[in-house]
This record gives sequence, structure tokens and C-alpha cells, in this order.
Amino acid sequence: MSIHVHVVQRPAISLVGVVARGLRPDFTDEITDLWSLFISRAGEIRPDHDTITAFGVSRAGAIDGEFDYMAGVLDAGGDVPEGMDAWVIPAGPFASVEALGLPDIKKKIGWFFGEWAPHSTFAPTGEWLVEEYPVAFRHDSKLQLFFSGHPRLH
Repeated sequence: MSIHVHVVQRPAISLVGVVARGLRPDFTDEITDLWSLFISRAGEIRPDHDTITAFGVSRAGAIDGEFDYMAGVLDAGGDVPEGMDAWVIPAGPFASVEALGLPDIKKKIGWFFGEWAPHSTFAPTGEWLVEEYPVAFRHDSKLQLFFSGHPRLH
């Protein structure tokens, strides 16, 4: 089975959601717990939250090797609920990879950085990793992973 990577130009998006800070790459339960919290509070952001795309976003942290993670939805323009944050993911080139369900996410991230990126013409920045979850996502549904980057200079 071959893995396809497509480099796409993504527009900027504004998200609102719950955030975990200072996570390490060996995380496990923190993100699962964060999604549970988000699902319980998503109606505070948007009443239509169960009919729109959800996003999981990793942002490079202030300390090397750590990252912050948001579970959220597109900002509807209202006030940010207490205990939540608003993030803007900037427009730019992103490499897109499809993942098949939650167990495949870590595998695809490892493959992307360990095997594909070092030999590609796309240089990932590691600043943003966007997980785009379709409406009615299930544990084994397809989702898209988007890695921020730029064309590699030779």
C-alpha cells in the first residue's frame, strides 16, 4: 500500500477550542481526555458543532520537543468561552496525508517525518500539524493530516 502526499495551499483558519500545553511526543491519555472535554463543551462554541468539521491542531511549544494541542472547531465569531482559546492557523503550503482512523495518526506522522520529508522537495517546519476530522467521525474513519512547511531550497 502506497502513501500519497499532496502539497496544497491552505487558507488561514480561525479555531476555538480547548488546549493542552507542554505535551511531549510520548503523550497518550492527555489528548484523549482533551477531546472528551471538548465534546462536552463544544456547544458553547457553536450549536451546530456536531454537523461541522472538527480539528485537532498541534503547535510547536516554547520548549524544544514540547507542543500544545487544541481540539476545536471553526470560530463562529462569538466570544471565546471561558477556559478555551482561539488560534489562527496561518495560510500557506501544507503537505497533506490521509490517515485511516485514530491508530493510524501516529504511524503517519512518524512516516512523514522519518521517511518522506527528508527526501522530498517540501521542508516541514514542524510549527503546525492540523488533523481535519470529517462530520460523524468514527474511530476508523478517514481523516486528513496537514503538515506546515515550504518548498525546500537547494
